[in-house]
Amino acid sequence: MTIPEAYRCRGLNPQRGMVGSDFLIGVLLSAVLLFFIIKLFPIYVDHNFVTSVTRSMLDHNGMATLSETQVRQDLESSLRLNNVRDFNMDDVFIRRDGNTTVVQIRYEKRVSLIGNIDLLVSFDEELR
Repeated sequence: MTIPEAYRCRGLNPQRGMVGSDFLIGVLLSAVLLFFIIKLFPIYVDHNFVTSVTRSMLDHNGMATLSETQVRQDLESSLRLNNVRDFNMDDVFIRRDGNTTVVQIRYEKRVSLIGNIDLLVSFDEELR
């Protein structure tokens, strides 16, 4: 059994590997992705705290008996305790559906990316 001429390796030149410019493009794309993650990660962590604290209050505190002001104060103190900054309590809407309390959290966060380029992240959650 012989190998056809078209499939034979002709030295090391055809098998060089990655070109330096390809490597630099890969490093650059990785750096840009890491930069985006570093900018957006704190926003999503804060949002996760806001929703988890609100869910916890809905599950355990008997929100149906509390007034809207008490709910806002409890939520604000819990967020402060978890070190959530830059959250406006005016973005929390509370309504009652019979014995159920519905909390809607709707807000936008803007983070500066580079110069005059910003990233805008919007959240709209309804928790029961």
